[in-house]
Amino acid sequence: MDSNQKALILLAILISAALILSFVGISYPKAPPPPFSQRPTFVPHSGDIELYYTINVVVTTVNAALLIFLFSTYLGMYRKVKSDFTLGLMVFSITLLLYAISSNPLAQWPFGFRGFGLGPFTLLPNLFTCAALAVLVYLTFRY
Repeated sequence: MDSNQKALILLAILISAALILSFVGISYPKAPPPPFSQRPTFVPHSGDIELYYTINVVVTTVNAALLIFLFSTYLGMYRKVKSDFTLGLMVFSITLLLYAISSNPLAQWPFGFRGFGLGPFTLLPNLFTCAALAVLVYLTFRY
């Protein structure tokens, strides 16, 4: 088995684990909102809001899995070449990993933050990040 096949298997395992963890996290019973929260009595399209946050949890968890994969790949490259560019890619992937973790609603809910009302605009930045990470993964396999 060559290194590309091993990397693809690792990537598939990471994404599968991320999806399973995100679905477990979504189905986990959530704590009631904190008393200081001022939630309006009427929330328009509340089903849509739940859908956006559910998709956001899945997308940010997949982003985190892709970033862990990219970091481990760049770390292996850095051990071989000792290039400053590869070191920069490692720092870039760690920074995006911190973004993915902090933007995941499962990481925000325990601290009492429950944003609503933005609709798909809470999801779009993470979808664009996922597209950029897919390009990075493709380029990592390609070259």
